Amino acid sequence: MVRWFSIGIILLFGNLFISCGLPQSESRPELQTKGYLLTSQFPIQEIAVRGKVMKNKEKNLYHLEFDPKALQLINRHKPSKIQLKLPYVNAQTLVVNLKYQNDSFTSNFLFPEGWIDSSQLEAVFYTKQTSGYKIPLNSIYSPFGENHSVYRIVDGKANRLEVEVLGVKENQVVVVGNLKLGDILILSRLGELVDGMFVKVNL
Repeated sequence: MVRWFSIGIILLFGNLFISCGLPQSESRPELQTKGYLLTSQFPIQEIAVRGKVMKNKEKNLYHLEFDPKALQLINRHKPSKIQLKLPYVNAQTLVVNLKYQNDSFTSNFLFPEGWIDSSQLEAVFYTKQTSGYKIPLNSIYSPFGENHSVYRIVDGKANRLEVEVLGVKENQVVVVGNLKLGDILILSRLGELVDGMFVKVNL
C-alpha cells in the first residue's frame, strides 16, 4: 500500500515538473487565407522613347509630341498607355492613356500647370517581348492607387513585393515584377496582413 502511494506521489510530481518546469514551444501566430499559384507567363518588352510635353488650350491639360522615329514605334506596337518619367527626385511615373483613330492617336493628360511645360521627358511602353503575368485583381494591394504590390509566400511567410500594373481587365491584372513561375501569391487583400507574417494558404 505504502509502495503504491509512493509511486503515485512520484508520478504526480513528475508530471508537474514536465508541465511547469520545462519550457514549452511557443505557438506562432499564423494567418490562413487562399493562395494563387503562378503557372504561366507571357513575353513583354519595354521600349523607351522621348516625348515633348505640349500645353492644350484647356487649363492643366497637356499632350505629348514625338519625333518621327518614336511615332513609328508607337504606331507599330500601338500600346494602350505610355509611362512618363517625371524630372523630380523620387517622383512616381505618370501614366498617359493613348487613344487611336485610324493612323493617329491622342495623348491628353492632366497635370498642374507650369510644372512640365515644353519638357522633353523620357517615356516607356511595353510590347510582348519580356515576362509578364496575369493574376487575379484581389491579389493586388492598392490596385487603383500608387505603389502596387503583392504578397508571395517565402518559407511560409508573407513577402511583400512591388509590381507594376500594365492593365486591368475585369477581375484580372497584367503585371511585371520580380516574380517567377511557381510563386504562390496571397489571393485576398487582408487588413491584418504584414510583411514577414506566417501564413498558411489553401490553393
